[in-house]
Amino acid sequence: MKKIIITGPESSGKTTLAKDLARHYQVDFVKEYARKYLKEKWTNYDFEDVINIAEGQNKRERKATKNAEKLVICDTDLLTIKIWLEYKYGRSDEWVDSIISTYRNRIYLLCTPDMEWTEDDLRENPGDRDEIFEIYKENLEYYNLEYHILEGPKKLRLREAISIIESS
Repeated sequence: MKKIIITGPESSGKTTLAKDLARHYQVDFVKEYARKYLKEKWTNYDFEDVINIAEGQNKRERKATKNAEKLVICDTDLLTIKIWLEYKYGRSDEWVDSIISTYRNRIYLLCTPDMEWTEDDLRENPGDRDEIFEIYKENLEYYNLEYHILEGPKKLRLREAISIIESS
């Protein structure tokens, strides 16, 4: 079973790439739970809300993994939650960290923030995407997770992602 995680800073083409890969491989993808949660809450959120989001994201991923035959594509995972917690609140969560430490056999496709910022009610960090991208790289390396950087236009990213998946 291959597990592909699309990750990176806000507005870097992650969901578009996840949808395109799912269409190419004719599979469903694990959607980002934060969007559903925050749209329903639609007020300021706090640390505990992000933990609730982590639990929802993890549950979605486990369900998809159980039901998949060969490939799981995730539009984010708990590594993003960890980075979000540390960046916004200056601390992480023991449960989130413990789950991440079990991650194996995943391929991360790290999207660069070289796409134009797209305004969205749920996005918060238009001015620090490069800094956050570096935090992603540091975390992927810290946890010794396989990752590949994708940059450029969406069609190029899709071709590169398919090539990475096919060769793994």
